[in-house]
Amino acid sequence: MQYPLPRFEHLVSLRQAWQLLKQHKSLYRYPLIISLLSVGTLGYSFFFDPSPSVATYLPLVIAGVNVWMTYRFMMQVVKLFAGDSYPIRSRKQQLKHFAGFILLSLLFALATLAGLLLFFVPGFYFLNRCLLAPSFYLDGKVGVFASFRESWRRTKGHFYMLLPAMGILLLLTLGISALGVATFILLPLAGLYLFILYRYMQEIPQDVVPAC
Repeated sequence: MQYPLPRFEHLVSLRQAWQLLKQHKSLYRYPLIISLLSVGTLGYSFFFDPSPSVATYLPLVIAGVNVWMTYRFMMQVVKLFAGDSYPIRSRKQQLKHFAGFILLSLLFALATLAGLLLFFVPGFYFLNRCLLAPSFYLDGKVGVFASFRESWRRTKGHFYMLLPAMGILLLLTLGISALGVATFILLPLAGLYLFILYRYMQEIPQDVVPAC
């Protein structure tokens, strides 16, 4: 894409995401569950002094549930934009797709972390070029490994345009990590913003968003 569309406006996209969030209140469902689980886990650990085994395994269980909730939320976003065109999956297909999402997330995190720790610039560049890989996978167009290739292809020549997106997503992620109770606002805002950017990189105008 060589900008056949108007240049992407990041702040406009955030406002669009906020408007969509206000219009589609069901998008709060899974992020709210994540927030309540995070607060509940902290409260339980603080007030009830759990045994060492519980203290070890409880965070792992909650983390697994949170990954599932995050996946369910992102699929809500995908279906919001796709409408009736998104294919209906059986329960087995959904579980297989979720397993692919876990694999993609692990590969993405490990590759980025290794790149940043060993060679900062390559890791940063990888993150920039593969930023849209999760969106390509969740949208159901390609598989796990093909999503990285597609993101790499689509983001070619748009390094500087994606820098503000990385900064915005980093700030939202830090906000989610530091303010667990605010996850029910920050997570849907980040997910909607990223998907608007993803659609733009497929040459869909930024102002084409789902109807109320």
